[in-house]
Amino acid sequence: MKEQLPLKDFKKIQHLYARAGFGLSPQEYLSKKNNSLDRELKELFFEGERQSKTPIKQDELFSQISSLKYSSMKKKERRNLNQVEARKRMNLVRLNWLKRMTNGINSPLQERMCLFWHGHFACYVGKPHMAINQLNIFRKNGLGSFRDMLHEISKDVGMLFYLNNQQNKKGRPNENYARELLELFTLGKGNYSETDIKAGARAFTGWTGDFNGTYIFEKKNHDRGAKVFMGKRGGFNGNDIVNIILEDKRTALFLCEKIYAYFVNVKIDKNRVIGLAEYFYKSDYNIKGLMKKIFSSDWFYEKANIKTKVKSPIDLISTLTKAIDLKFDGNSFLFIQKRIDQILFHPPNVAGWPIGKEWISSSNLYSRLQLSHFLTSRNSLAFENEEGNDEMSFNGQGNISFNKRSLSSIGSGERKKDIIIAMMDYARVDSNNLLEEVYKHSNKTSEGIFALDSFIRISSLPEYQLC
Repeated sequence: MKEQLPLKDFKKIQHLYARAGFGLSPQEYLSKKNNSLDRELKELFFEGERQSKTPIKQDELFSQISSLKYSSMKKKERRNLNQVEARKRMNLVRLNWLKRMTNGINSPLQERMCLFWHGHFACYVGKPHMAINQLNIFRKNGLGSFRDMLHEISKDVGMLFYLNNQQNKKGRPNENYARELLELFTLGKGNYSETDIKAGARAFTGWTGDFNGTYIFEKKNHDRGAKVFMGKRGGFNGNDIVNIILEDKRTALFLCEKIYAYFVNVKIDKNRVIGLAEYFYKSDYNIKGLMKKIFSSDWFYEKANIKTKVKSPIDLISTLTKAIDLKFDGNSFLFIQKRIDQILFHPPNVAGWPIGKEWISSSNLYSRLQLSHFLTSRNSLAFENEEGNDEMSFNGQGNISFNKRSLSSIGSGERKKDIIIAMMDYARVDSNNLLEEVYKHSNKTSEGIFALDSFIRISSLPEYQLC
C-alpha cells in the first residue's frame, strides 16, 4: 500500500479556512500561497480574539431604514407597519452577518464560532433587536469561556421567550428551558433524570424579560424552596443549576463530541474526543484553547478528515459569495436561504440544524448544484408572496449582483486548460477526469470571463458540496 504523503502547508491552509472560516476569496487564495500554517493559525486566533470585543450596534445597523411614522395611523395600520419594519430589520441582521462571514476585514474564525454556537443554542428569534443581543453573546464568548456564555444565554430574553420561561412561575413551573438546557445544551440524553428537570425548572422560575430584550428577575415568581438536582440539595436558583451542570465532566464530553463532529468529522474518534474533553474540563471550558488544540493537531489535517463534511447551505452561499463577490439585498438573501433550506435565526426546531449528509435531500439537491449558475444568470429576483403575511414572507423584487472579473487573477495569462486546473485547485475539486469535460463546455467562452465560467461549472459538481 502506497504511503500517503503529508499535506503541504497551503493545502492545510485551505482546509483550515474551509472549517475555521468560510473558504478563501481569490485575493486571499493568492496572498496565502506562500504562508506557513503557523502564521495563519496565529492570525486567525489573534483576529478572532480582537474582534470579540466589538459588539454589533443596533443603531448603526438599522440607520439605513427609515424610522417608524405613526402620525394619523389607526391601530391596525401601526401593527402592520411594525410587522413590515421588523421583517426588514431581521433581513438586514441576516444580511449583515453574511457580510461579516465573507468580508476579509472581519475575523472568519469568530464568525464561524458564532455560527456554530447559533446552531448549538438553536433559537428562533423573530425580533431583530433580540437577534442582535443573542449574536453579541456568541461574538463575545464564542472563543472565550463556555461557562460565561452559558450563564449569559440562560438570561437571554430571546431564548427565554422561545422556550416559554416567561411562563415559568412558582407553583406553576414550565420545564421547557430546564429540559433543553440539560438535553441539548450541556449533558445530552441519558445523563440526567426527570427529577433533575423538575428541580431545574423550579430554579429558573421568575427568569424572564421585557420586549426590549432586557432580562428581568421576578422575585415574587421565584421558587426559593429546597430542590434536589444532580444529587445535590439546596435552595438553588438558575445560576446554581448552571454551575452544577458544569461541574459534571459529561458536559465537557458532550460539547467536545459536538465540536468534533462539526469541525473535524461526523465519524467520532472517541479517544481523541476524550482527550479533548479532559483538556476542556481542566481549563474551565476555555473555548479558544480547545479550538487551538484541534486546529494545531496533525490529525485535523489527515486525509480521512479532508473534504468529508457536506457544506451547510450558509457555507455554500458564503463560499460562492467570497469567490465571485456576490451582493444581495435582504429580500434576495432570504429567498436563497429558503431555497436551500437554512435561514439564520430560524432553525427547524430547538435541536437545531442537521450536519453531514442530512443537509442533502431530494428537494434541495438540484437547487444546491445549480446555485452558482442561478445566482450568476440574473441580477434580480421577482418574488411571489405565497407564504402569507408572516415574518418569512416577501414580495416585490430582490437584487443580486456579482463581479465577473473576481476570479480573473487566478491562472491569469495561462492556457485555458491551466486556468481550469487553477480553478479546480481554488475550488478544492480534485479530479483529472473532469478537466476535459469542463474545458469542452467552457472553451467557447470569451477570454475575459473564461475563469468565471469554468468556476461556475466546477462549483456545480457534487464534489464542490464538500469541504
